[in-house]
Amino acid sequence: MTKPKHPKRGFNDVDPVDDTKEPQDLDLKSLMLSLSAKMDTLGTTLSNVDSRLNTKMEQLESSMSTMIKGVQLEMENRLTSFTADVNQRFSAVESSTILKCDEAMQKASNELSSRFDDMRALLEWRIDKLERLSMDKELIISGVPVEQNDNPFGVLGDICSVLKCNLSDRDFVSAYRLRPKNSNSNTRSIRSAPIVVKACGVWVKDELMSAYLKKRNLNLKDIGFQTASRIYINESLTKANREIFNLAAEAKKDGHILKYFSRNGLIHVQRVANAKPVMIHHISELIQILPLGFDRASSSGSRRIRNHTPAPLPMNHHNQLKDTPDMNDNTAALPTMPTTSDSMDTNHGDAGDSTLSMTK
Repeated sequence: MTKPKHPKRGFNDVDPVDDTKEPQDLDLKSLMLSLSAKMDTLGTTLSNVDSRLNTKMEQLESSMSTMIKGVQLEMENRLTSFTADVNQRFSAVESSTILKCDEAMQKASNELSSRFDDMRALLEWRIDKLERLSMDKELIISGVPVEQNDNPFGVLGDICSVLKCNLSDRDFVSAYRLRPKNSNSNTRSIRSAPIVVKACGVWVKDELMSAYLKKRNLNLKDIGFQTASRIYINESLTKANREIFNLAAEAKKDGHILKYFSRNGLIHVQRVANAKPVMIHHISELIQILPLGFDRASSSGSRRIRNHTPAPLPMNHHNQLKDTPDMNDNTAALPTMPTTSDSMDTNHGDAGDSTLSMTK
């Protein structure tokens, strides 16, 4: 038995009302249709909400990105400005600190240098004073040629006789020639080697020196030679005082001072007539009274003495020296003697030159 064929139904086909169905079935179907319609409406609403949310999120992300970039740029600018300000302030503080440190170090260096120069000058003066004490009984006789059978004591005796000094060999400890250290020294310097005389006491040296200064023109003929060349007698000077003596000689030759002389191993200088002779303790004191740029000759040629000025004696010790008598000052016991530099116009520096050794 074949089943009866039913016509095909569409999606939207509505079943015809079957009046034969129950009322409950009709209500349930209407309810389902209403619920389906509402679900479609809800889906559409949710789709619209989702679209709007996506749009808002995109706008928010864009706004946040822009805001973050702006904040980041501002922070970078502020950080750069802050770093520059800090660096500038640090540089200023660092420069100020370094400058203050440099100034403090320079001041300390200058103070140390000044103290060192004072101590060195004082030490040099004390050494010079000890040397003067060891040489306070010595005289240098220059200008007497060396003979074949040279006898310095004989020359000394002849000079004492000419000067009419009541002195004998017993009044002297030694008399010897200064010999050159350099074996290549010329014959002339060897033949005119000075004689170093050491007396038994300062009074012996002073008596011989006083008699020599009174005569003024002692020469070789007076002691039996054929020529009339001058004989010079000077105090034995330390290296520092020889330098002062030689500079004074150059200054007198150029007319910058009137006279100069040595007494008790110290150099005295008189600039003009009727002025009191000034005792020179340090060569810088003599340089101060000479014209600016005064030159003098040296073994290495002409040199500007002001560029080679040693440190002067510290003021506190210098003043003490002027107020305190010299340990070797026997001026009160000295006989009256001329103070002109005529009798001192000798190359005394040769007698104590560094090229000569005090060997008998």
